[in-house]
Amino acid sequence: MGSSLLCAAVLTGALFLTVFNPTTADVWPGRNTFDEICLEIINDAASNHIPFRRLVKTCSSWWWWHGCSNQLQIHETVSRFSLCDRLVRQHNTHNQAFLGWTSLATFQCEAAFSSPARYGQAEWNNWSGRHCGTWTSTVGGGESFNDEAYWSTAVPAANFGFYRQDVTFDRSGTCCDDAWNESGGNEVVVWGWDPKEATNHFGYQGCHVGYPFNAGGADCIVWLTGEEAFLECVKTVGSTKRRTSAGFSGYGQWTLQSRSVPC
Repeated sequence: MGSSLLCAAVLTGALFLTVFNPTTADVWPGRNTFDEICLEIINDAASNHIPFRRLVKTCSSWWWWHGCSNQLQIHETVSRFSLCDRLVRQHNTHNQAFLGWTSLATFQCEAAFSSPARYGQAEWNNWSGRHCGTWTSTVGGGESFNDEAYWSTAVPAANFGFYRQDVTFDRSGTCCDDAWNESGGNEVVVWGWDPKEATNHFGYQGCHVGYPFNAGGADCIVWLTGEEAFLECVKTVGSTKRRTSAGFSGYGQWTLQSRSVPC
């Protein structure tokens, strides 16, 4: 797949997304739909009414015919404050100590939507390295599973002033195609692709838009997809760089090390 360019209205000015040679999973919706979903997420955040969807199996019958299909249905709509309050509570409950006792406040997260920190090559490189750690669910039985990935050094993208960071996962038994993050130009958000699951969610799970901010010596990003949200941070604690993620239904903790060093 060759280079492509998306132009869309955003909070202030125009958003130009450079998407080139994406490593795709079976949920990749195509470049046009990816662009549309990113813009939809941006507009939802700007309106302060952020919907989250669930994949629902719907069946119907007509005479002798019977069929089922998966459909995305909105199950809740939240404000930026409500979203940030939930994510910050999850971070402060589970990840604060791991990140060197870095406590976050709801207003810091919420402010990122109106004044996101600029993100270039140096900022992405703060996340570079082999990420060794686990994701733990806070619902059900609270299961944990290994979640290893390698975040590469950011490189210039096809358009001048844009940067791309590729992410390679080790997800044995799941889908396991790679992901990527991008930023640049005069844009006020960051964006990317992370398929997560093999089931087709029509791009609403893989497409994500981020709002970066800094707090307590940590670089953080509020990530929105069409189905969920995450508050991710990276910080050097002592001599070790650490990354955390807080979602609505779980949290993750990783240490970062050289790619040559196995987890």
